[in-house]
Amino acid sequence: MTETTQFDVSAVSAEDRLAYAYLTSDSGNYEVPHLVLDWGRRRADVEWTWSSQTGCTFYEHYGHQSAFALEPTVDARRLVDWLAEHQAVLTTIADGYESVWNGSNHVAQFNPEAGAALEGLITEWETMDVEALALPDGEGVWAASEWLYETRLDHVGPRSTDAEIEAVAAQLTTEALGEGIRLEGAEEYLRTVRDELRDEAEEEVA
Repeated sequence: MTETTQFDVSAVSAEDRLAYAYLTSDSGNYEVPHLVLDWGRRRADVEWTWSSQTGCTFYEHYGHQSAFALEPTVDARRLVDWLAEHQAVLTTIADGYESVWNGSNHVAQFNPEAGAALEGLITEWETMDVEALALPDGEGVWAASEWLYETRLDHVGPRSTDAEIEAVAAQLTTEALGEGIRLEGAEEYLRTVRDELRDEAEEEVA
């Protein structure tokens, strides 16, 4: 009897719950993480691509990989749990996978059991409630300009130095992380607030 090798999900880490959470933007390009299931290599990983990137890779196009975009609020621990719960299905698909030459390219071919399992997995992912893999309410990635807006004047003034701002930003980032929030751009935002306060002070003097 042939021993089956399990699908390797070790590259998807649950050490940091916020590892794959991210900010979106209506005006700019941003990176989006994708859960990539490689059927030939029998492994899962998370790969980042730019939001402006369209289409798919050669490996996805010819069925060697399946890729699923992750939501901005994805919880890495829940994602790892989902992979563990689907270990049997992932292994079944990988067991039934084969790369064959079709006359022009190497394409993926699945036996009936694996093909049905893959179709079911795709359907499940596409119809899954977003909240199933989401971080707890309120946790996630925040732009510092939103998270610190109401308290910005408590942290910086027109005479704040760059060194002071750097230290305050580091402290606020650490404190936010303790609440399940990863702040982005804290130092840059506080510098902007400082500069605006300086401009206002100069206008008043003038």
